Amino acid sequence: MLAEAEDSILVEEFYIDLHWGSIGNDGKWNQINPYLQAVIDAARRGCAVRILLDSTDYNIKFEDYNDNDNTVAYINSLAREEGLDMVAKLVRSGSHIFTKVHAKGLVVDGERTLVSSINWNENSCTRNREIGIIVENQDVASYFTEVFQHDWDDLVQTFIPTPVIEASGTFMVNSTISFSAFDSSTVSSESQIVNYSWDMGSDGV
Repeated sequence: MLAEAEDSILVEEFYIDLHWGSIGNDGKWNQINPYLQAVIDAARRGCAVRILLDSTDYNIKFEDYNDNDNTVAYINSLAREEGLDMVAKLVRSGSHIFTKVHAKGLVVDGERTLVSSINWNENSCTRNREIGIIVENQDVASYFTEVFQHDWDDLVQTFIPTPVIEASGTFMVNSTISFSAFDSSTVSSESQIVNYSWDMGSDGV
């Protein structure tokens, strides 16, 4: 799938280890992640590549030289050096309502989509019982492309309105009670309260 990419690759992963294998006597890893290498090769063929990775603290540990922040730094450095249309970044979770990226998939050429359980590390790819499905359908690819672009956008903020429903005063049986939701609040023009409805149940209780 990656080897056949001709135009674009969108990758969204929980994590991508920069290296596989082991560290040699020279202190260097003996193998770059082959999945990541396939993405780099595609960029060198002229594909536009975007890689979005989780930014949870355990995926960007300072003492770990093989986790997401290192992968992002390597990809962006390589892209600058070689003039590739390739960008990697950590998701800005504070801009979204989710707390982590746990996706494991990609979209190629706006036509093919991989949805899987596969993390891009050696253990997941060589020892685990994982599963993935490739869907060749433009509608499916368009949907996941929109999801990717939403997650990629640092400026997206989805705020849920805060409802405050009150009825003040003391009420007698058979009296009229007025409810108010005027103290409800929103903090974004994208999540305005547009109407209210009341459901008291069939017996009005």
